Amino acid sequence: MLSDEQEDQLAPYCKRIQIVATGMMVLSFCFIAALLALANWEKLHSDIPMLVLIAAFSAIGLYAISFLFFSFFVSSTRVEPRNDGGISSAAGVVQTSTIFRYAMIEAACFLNGLVFFLESGVVNLVVAGLGILLMVLAFPTRKKIVNAVGGLITK
Repeated sequence: MLSDEQEDQLAPYCKRIQIVATGMMVLSFCFIAALLALANWEKLHSDIPMLVLIAAFSAIGLYAISFLFFSFFVSSTRVEPRNDGGISSAAGVVQTSTIFRYAMIEAACFLNGLVFFLESGVVNLVVAGLGILLMVLAFPTRKKIVNAVGGLITK
């Protein structure tokens, strides 16, 4: 558990991580919204081409890997204490892990958005929407960041 002083030191890192995560969520949402606006809705079909399935299953795999990677990376990293007791190092680990997590989810959203645009497969639209939902659910709140940093420092 972090002290109040350590939590205060962590505050700027929390803001930075949250700003990056918010930017990635907004970018993904805007990309999907643009594809929805440009989509040829008359072309939608019920048969599922192979490209649609490949993109959907790739995305589901990337979603799972993004959460496993975050847990593995944070739990397997050693933080060396510095002048600040390791706060900056631990916050850097959490920030990097969060960026990787969101980048994997965002890549899967973009892939499925692109395949939706090319093939008009509704499955891809649903999978891309699931990715945005996962980004919202995994949003790095201050409490989550403090817990992750606290876990790294108290190892």
